[in-house]
Amino acid sequence: MSGARAHGTERVTSASFGLGVPRRSTRSVFWIVLIEHAPLMLLVGTYVAGVWFAERALGFPDPLGNVGLRNSLLVWALTLIGYVVVRLVWLRAQVRGPNGEWVRSATAWRDAWDEFRRRNLALERLLTVLLATGLTVLLLRTYASWKPLITTVVPFRMDAELMRLDQAIHLGHHPWRLLQPLLGHPAVTLPLDLLYAMWHPVNCAFVIWLAWSGRRLLRARFLLVYALAWILLGTVGATILSSAGPCYYALVVPGADPYAPLLGYLHRLHSSHGVIAVTIQQNLWAYYSGGSVLPVNGISAMPSVHVAAAILFALVGWQVGLAAGIGFTIYALVILTGSVHLGWHYAVDGYVSAAAVLLLWVASGPVLRRYFAAVHLGD
Repeated sequence: MSGARAHGTERVTSASFGLGVPRRSTRSVFWIVLIEHAPLMLLVGTYVAGVWFAERALGFPDPLGNVGLRNSLLVWALTLIGYVVVRLVWLRAQVRGPNGEWVRSATAWRDAWDEFRRRNLALERLLTVLLATGLTVLLLRTYASWKPLITTVVPFRMDAELMRLDQAIHLGHHPWRLLQPLLGHPAVTLPLDLLYAMWHPVNCAFVIWLAWSGRRLLRARFLLVYALAWILLGTVGATILSSAGPCYYALVVPGADPYAPLLGYLHRLHSSHGVIAVTIQQNLWAYYSGGSVLPVNGISAMPSVHVAAAILFALVGWQVGLAAGIGFTIYALVILTGSVHLGWHYAVDGYVSAAAVLLLWVASGPVLRRYFAAVHLGD
């Protein structure tokens, strides 16, 4: 919210970015939302159709049959509810008396609700968050449908090359060895493991936050680059560069395993404290070796969509403000570091993802600005 809104002796202030939209007819609001997100709808629709035809052409009996939309919609619906609760609590915390003091009154909650309703429940905002969330769910479920089928098209083949590339980039050292003296302690590994596992709820919450914002160009730019990252990196790149990752290196590459000491440390820690990454890695391989094609069992290392998304969050954060930029940059570094230390990825997986997202971000700005100007949409 910008400025302050008086209510008796109380006022409401907040740091929400984006202003409320002017009153328009329902029909015009629908058209504005559809026009704004037309590139995203076209991109996601083409992607879904492309994966469906690819699975059908490759002889899979039930194209997109393992998408599992029901559970995903439930997760995202719960995240939406969580966002509303957090937003209301945050708005309530902004209610102050005339001298900035905390107000103990039911009126404060009514003020918070009125402000939430005025901004977040404005028709354009509400339609946008529902459309953007629906498209994102469809995008991610389509990605999850293809991921477990990658190795039936292109078997794991890049792990040895990626291991050697990691060494070459880091002057003959394995990146995990460079990190181990600093990170190889339970007091560091366990919090890092938890933060890495929290990527999924952070991902959902970030998409909803941006989709519900009032900065139209930033919102559209984020959603477009987000979709392109999952498509180009998570599907096309992961298929061409099919690889399993350090945690599975010994299972897909014959000979000595340069990651055995790291995995030994993680498994010892898992036996005494429980490591989320190890549990998931074991379950993924059990699904994979058992021939399952459920959306939960895909294995892919290069490139890293976890790192790609985290880098994108940081890029958006710097557009929002200094605190958001610093916070999400630290978060991106945590995800990149954790991907190596927990055995999920080669360091180069993250480097490639970061470079690709940065290029997509830079290229998307002028393209979307020209599109917005052509269809007469404001920022």
